[in-house]
Amino acid sequence: MTTATDRITLYYSPQSRATGTRVLLEELGAPYDLHVLNMKAGEQRKDAYLAINPLGKVPAVRHGDALVTEQVAIFIYLADLFPKVGLTPALTDPRRGPYLRWIAYYGSSFEPAVIDHFMKREPAPITQSPYADYDTMLGALESQLAKGALSARRTDHGGGHPLGHRALLDHDVRHRAEKGRVRPLCRAHRRAPGLPADIEGRRRDGGAACGGRRSVIRIEPMAKVLHSTNCFNALIRVAEDCPAQRGEEPQPRGGQPTVAVLQYRMIAGSPYEYTSDDVVCATSAAGRALDAKAAKKARSLAREAFFSRGQACMRASPLGKRFGWGVHADAEGRIALYAVDSKRYQALAADPDIAQVRAMRSKRA
Repeated sequence: MTTATDRITLYYSPQSRATGTRVLLEELGAPYDLHVLNMKAGEQRKDAYLAINPLGKVPAVRHGDALVTEQVAIFIYLADLFPKVGLTPALTDPRRGPYLRWIAYYGSSFEPAVIDHFMKREPAPITQSPYADYDTMLGALESQLAKGALSARRTDHGGGHPLGHRALLDHDVRHRAEKGRVRPLCRAHRRAPGLPADIEGRRRDGGAACGGRRSVIRIEPMAKVLHSTNCFNALIRVAEDCPAQRGEEPQPRGGQPTVAVLQYRMIAGSPYEYTSDDVVCATSAAGRALDAKAAKKARSLAREAFFSRGQACMRASPLGKRFGWGVHADAEGRIALYAVDSKRYQALAADPDIAQVRAMRSKRA
């Protein structure tokens, strides 16, 4: 018999959708173990994990005899497992219906619509589309947020509607979606003090468990919003109007390295070592202004200040716009360069498991 005291196994990979499940487990105070998958090595596509989830996706959780996949189902299952925490309405609570409606809405309508919109894919005919159309989908959500009925509780400062004790949903959903801040590639996220390193997007060891110690995560309504340019399992292909037919090494201008030169040296010199955030910050005016001997704390504060506002991602880099370089991000967000005329670039561009997006055009079409 499965009980709430049974340990939960979370099948997990850093900087993936499984991070949300890990945060939820911490919030619930649930006893759990991490089964970390090395997605860079393709472990999620091997028979051992396909027996857990035939789609080869994370997260998945095993709890006693129960095996649950699909992010929304996992959230509901775990929250119901620990009712005393109060993250989900009880079966007899009149808010239970709206709660189920909107948590399912995320997976069935919101995320598919935002992904299609960001990838500039035409939705299915309105009678066949799971979300009707993009504007209708967002309009329904905005209308509900305006009513403030997602929860009986309101934040003291009136800035949003909590979907649990501490998670906050912004009012300006449309603005965030249009700006690409709610999307599978370049994402914004709330970060609270004490998050494990891999949840903050800074882990470098492939996601090994934290030595048996578990930190307690609190997502506070007033947590600072940090924007991220990181992308995952994605290829930023060269721009449609890129003049280079092959990868060209950028050259200094007037004896001084340009942003293109700095980015090229950083990524080409250490492929799959840095994330987009690392490169964008280090090669920015703010990053270059930092003293080479600046203390770690000073660098951390400067980086936090830099990403407190949205920044242009690697789609805006001159490497893809003018010099013929594609930027590939692996499952952990680390990036490497491939020349447009290389076999590796062509293979990545043809891979159906890799999200494809173009570098920004230099001129309007």
